[in-house]
Amino acid sequence: MPLTTKVLIIFLGIIFLFPASPPLLRADSEKISADAKSRLFPLLKDPSVDLFMTRFYWKNGLHIDGRYKKLRFRIGGAIMMDGGTVKTNTNINRAFPGFENTKPSLRKCTLDINAVFFDSVEAKLQFDFANINEVKDEWIRFTNNSILQRFRFGNLKEPFSLENASSDMNLSFMEKALPSLAFSPGRNIGTRYDDLTSAGNLTWAIGAFFNTDSFNNEGSAADQIGKSNGWDLTGRITYLLKWNKKKRNFLHLGLSYTHQFRGKGGEKNDDRFSALPESYLTNTRLVDTGKFAVDSIDILDTEVAYVSGPFSVQGE
Repeated sequence: MPLTTKVLIIFLGIIFLFPASPPLLRADSEKISADAKSRLFPLLKDPSVDLFMTRFYWKNGLHIDGRYKKLRFRIGGAIMMDGGTVKTNTNINRAFPGFENTKPSLRKCTLDINAVFFDSVEAKLQFDFANINEVKDEWIRFTNNSILQRFRFGNLKEPFSLENASSDMNLSFMEKALPSLAFSPGRNIGTRYDDLTSAGNLTWAIGAFFNTDSFNNEGSAADQIGKSNGWDLTGRITYLLKWNKKKRNFLHLGLSYTHQFRGKGGEKNDDRFSALPESYLTNTRLVDTGKFAVDSIDILDTEVAYVSGPFSVQGE
């Protein structure tokens, strides 16, 4: 487990298990008014009263609110399973021995932890235990500052591609399209700035990230934290050209760009483009460039989506 993950888990545990004392239990009791004492001490004698004021409830996940709502947690997750049979022709069997397969697949098993501390700090941890133990989101932001609240720091998605920005829970199909899987930077360690206009129809985001993608061929290992082979400068801008909330009718346009620095001092680093065949029933990658030496990469992505009631179409 990465060091940053361990530190964040320990920090969450300490704050949750040993929350700050309520104002009424401060050592300087002389500052407590007589009225406060009259309300406090009857509570101390009643064992049924929870002085920690911890509240558990369910609302799109398990919520845990610490005393005086200064500490708030939401725990959720998702499990996705499917199964099927992969059949191939003779040529593919020759090129990829053992590609044919019949099996059930645990394609997603995630645990999400969202936390808010003293209305000043927000943090998120997300792990995927399907196939490979992967760190997904692992970021923190400071919400009590109008500028800092727009920055997130940690392991998070680069602002690139409509499908890359979409949750697996909200896709038209079971998997993301093969070009999106192959070319989108995915998640990396860095910082990201997001903003939008007051009308909410124009958004933009920019970020700088260490490219820490793994070259592992198993599962969707692109989000694994591995050795950095360079860094990325990535940005995305979107615009709602047409919007009718009542009729669920809108036209979305977007543009993403990433410049990926791979070389240093005239030297080149290895990179690679590959993707699973839009199925988690096999770990064999039919589309794979293999490693190749490069000093930089530029990727431009245009996107459009149209929704009219139950009908939707999108492309990149």
